[in-house]
Amino acid sequence: MSVMSSLRDYRVRLIPQGQSAVVERRVSAGSVAAARAMVAKQGAVLGVVEDRPMRRTPATPAWDVLWWCREMQTLLRAGMTVVEAVETMGSETRGSSSQDVHAALLAALRRGQTLSVAMAQSQAFPALLIAGVKASERTSEVAGALHEFVAYEQSLRDLAQQARSALIYPLIVMTVGAGIALFLLVGVMPRFGDLYQGLGDRIGWATRLLLLSSSVLRDWGWLVLVLGAAFALVVRARSGKLDARSVIAWVAQRVPALRWRRDEYLFAKLFHSMAVLIRGGFTVDDALSTCLQLRLDSSMDDRLEQALEAVRRGQGAASALQAAALGDGVSHRMLLAGERSGQFAEVWMKIEPLERGK
Repeated sequence: MSVMSSLRDYRVRLIPQGQSAVVERRVSAGSVAAARAMVAKQGAVLGVVEDRPMRRTPATPAWDVLWWCREMQTLLRAGMTVVEAVETMGSETRGSSSQDVHAALLAALRRGQTLSVAMAQSQAFPALLIAGVKASERTSEVAGALHEFVAYEQSLRDLAQQARSALIYPLIVMTVGAGIALFLLVGVMPRFGDLYQGLGDRIGWATRLLLLSSSVLRDWGWLVLVLGAAFALVVRARSGKLDARSVIAWVAQRVPALRWRRDEYLFAKLFHSMAVLIRGGFTVDDALSTCLQLRLDSSMDDRLEQALEAVRRGQGAASALQAAALGDGVSHRMLLAGERSGQFAEVWMKIEPLERGK
C-alpha cells in the first residue's frame, strides 16, 4: 500500500523510434527520473511533467492569468517547447472559456509568430506580461519572465489584500459613527433646538454649527441628496466611470498624502517594467515606449511621454527621468552612476526592489 501511494501520474512527451511525430504517454512512477527511464527505450524523451489536474475553484475567474503563467512555466521547464506547452494546456481546458485563448495562441504560433505577438493578439494578457515575455524572447528565458511576473503580481495582490484587511475595521467604525451622527443630527438635536435658542449669544460656535447642520438636514435633506448625486456625476465625468476604484483614484489625486502614496505604487510598477525590459535588451526609448502601453495613470503617461521625447533628443536617461519627475533622488543618483560606469541594466535591477519595497 505504501508503494502504491507513493506513485504519481506523469505525462511524457517523446518521439517514438522510427517516427517523426511527437506523442504523449501517461505513466505512473515514483519520480520524474523513474518516469523518464520507463519510456527511454521507446524513443527520444522530450519532457516529463507531473499530471496534475488543472482545476480551479468556482470562485476563481474563468481566465486566470497567474494560473496560466504558473502552468506554462512548469511545462517549459520540463523541457517542452512553447507550442507543445500550449497544446498540452489547451487539451486540459476543453469546455472552459480559456480554451478559446489557447486556440488563438496555438493558431498564431503555428503561423510562425512569437509567443509575445500571439499573446498580444489574443487580448487576454496584461501589457506588462507581454512586454516581459517579449524581452525574454531575446535571451530564451521565457520561463524566467513568467516566474518574475507571477512573483510580482502575487506581491501586488498580497499588498492589496493587506490593505483591504487593514481598512475593514476603520470602515466599520466610520460607518457606525456616521450612522450615529446622522441619527443625532436628525432625530435628537431638533428636540433641543428651542432650548439652545433661548440661551442666545451664550451658545458656542460648535453648538451653533451642530444646530445649523441639524436644521439643514431636516429641512433640506433633498438638497443634500442632489448635491451628492452631482458630486457622483462630476467623478464620473472626470474618470469616465463610477465605481469604488474610480472614486478612490479621484480622491487620491487631490489629497497630497494619498497622492504621494499612490505615486510610490505607480513608480514601483514603472521601475519593475523598466528593469525587465532593460535586462531583456531593450533600449531606454523602446522601454519607455512600451511602458506607455501599460496606461498606469494619465499624469504618469504625460511624464513618460516627456521623458521619452527628451531621450529621443539625445538627453541622458537619468536626466530625462529627473526632469519628468519620475522617481526620487536616490533612483536618479543611482541611474547617473550606472550611466557613468556602463552598468545601466544592473542599476535598474537594483532600483526595482527598492521601489517595490516602498
